[in-house]
Amino acid sequence: MKELSSGPMLNAYPDSIGGQLSDIVAFLSRDELKNVFSSFYILPSVFNTDLDRGFSVVDYSLSEDLARREDLDALRALGLDLKLDFVLNHASVLSPQFQSMLHDPDSPYKDFFINWNEFWKGEG
Repeated sequence: MKELSSGPMLNAYPDSIGGQLSDIVAFLSRDELKNVFSSFYILPSVFNTDLDRGFSVVDYSLSEDLARREDLDALRALGLDLKLDFVLNHASVLSPQFQSMLHDPDSPYKDFFINWNEFWKGEG
């Protein structure tokens, strides 16, 4: 198992510099930034989301509006450890799991979500 480095970490959304992750790759590829950061925490909007700056996950495939697999490979080639947040405590109403729960009372995801009406029943 590769040991993670303890150097400085860049934290950014994929569209924080420019409009896509490729713009951050270009920025980090500049000679004056070589070896400045040891890791990069890409905030969760690299996934398909519909709201909340990436914290409302529809699914965990890369959003082609923000990132491509080549961008992640380029970051790895720069020697950066990547940190991604799966945001398991948030899901979009458009996620397949939420839609399954809405339309199927026996959905395998029915216990994945809290029904606030039931949770707070009798509490006002």
